[in-house]
Amino acid sequence: MQWDDALEVGVPSIDEDHRNIVTWVSDLQEMGAYSFPHKTLVYVFDSLVDYVSIHFRREESAMTACSFDGLEPHRKAHEEFEQIIHKVRHQLLENADFIFENETFEFIFDWLLTHISQVDVLMASSVRGSKAAIEAADKFPRAAIKTPASS
Repeated sequence: MQWDDALEVGVPSIDEDHRNIVTWVSDLQEMGAYSFPHKTLVYVFDSLVDYVSIHFRREESAMTACSFDGLEPHRKAHEEFEQIIHKVRHQLLENADFIFENETFEFIFDWLLTHISQVDVLMASSVRGSKAAIEAADKFPRAAIKTPASS
């Protein structure tokens, strides 16, 4: 999967996160295809999980700052996705022979595309119009975690 500018929601820090997440998942998929060492996959996947968590908190902070009506269902969607990726992480940690199946990446990509294009776009229309929301989104560090492409 490659980033498509049509997925931009118009909030620079959130769009940057989305691009990085898509790149990171694509890189992780390639790493799995080339049979990188298990500890490398664990490190990269853990870093991705951390990055996604920061991104979700960024969005939730922005939604809170602009009193977005859809905050709770949006937050619930984030929590459900985090539960799923934590299950994948647990499987990866428990099994040194763990192989990322294409279905795993297809699910992640499908979830991301659907979430960005159908859920985040609703949130973004409120966030874009609120200086407080933009500031809340921007307060989260962008360079604290580097994506594989920028490392």
